[in-house]
Amino acid sequence: MLEIRDLTVRYGAFTALHALNLSVQRGEIVVLLGANGAGKSTLFRTLSGLQRPAGGSATWNGTSLTTGRPELNVASGVAQCP
Repeated sequence: MLEIRDLTVRYGAFTALHALNLSVQRGEIVVLLGANGAGKSTLFRTLSGLQRPAGGSATWNGTSLTTGRPELNVASGVAQCP
């Protein structure tokens, strides 16, 4: 369902995520834990299409989440609910 490969996200010279890899299959439950500044919000912003990655890819059911517009990600079933 969700495949993240070598995802890197930068804010200027600061690297917030470096070569992240994650695979979530149908029926799995995943929890993302980390200290402040660990990159959790950056990951969700990137998966939602609000932040562009510097490299790597993320797909949801085979549809790219990193190359489209946020509204296309929502249409494919990906949304944030803080």
